[in-house]
Amino acid sequence: AEPLPRDPLLAARAGSLLLRATRCLPGLQAMLGPLLQELFECVYCDWPSQLMEEFTEADIAVDSLTKRTLYCSLLGGHQAQAKKNATLAEAARAEVETVRSQLTPLEAALTEERCGAGELRKLVAMEQTARAEAESKVTKVEEEFA
Repeated sequence: AEPLPRDPLLAARAGSLLLRATRCLPGLQAMLGPLLQELFECVYCDWPSQLMEEFTEADIAVDSLTKRTLYCSLLGGHQAQAKKNATLAEAARAEVETVRSQLTPLEAALTEERCGAGELRKLVAMEQTARAEAESKVTKVEEEFA
């Protein structure tokens, strides 16, 4: 089963709550601050590198966090595009095979028609030669009777 898509709003709410809770307890902030910084740098593409104390209330608000880009949303977009491209490539391969399968009998028919055309050219050449000979004989006969 495919994993459920990540919800940016849920991530923003959870992140905001975690950051605000950590800021309320100074001992916890000193201990978890570096870990949270690392964690948020792994979650958000554009997470700033600064100390926990430097973040304002506006920086850790849900609205501010929803404006940031989650790595999973980028990855999901790339994966979706890759799947779409793979599907298109497979459809193109199938179309090529269909065209090839239709082309093989047509190539055989074309070869046969070319052979037939060659035979007809030979017959036409023979008929032209015979006609020229016949006309020559008629001309000779006419000259003899004239």
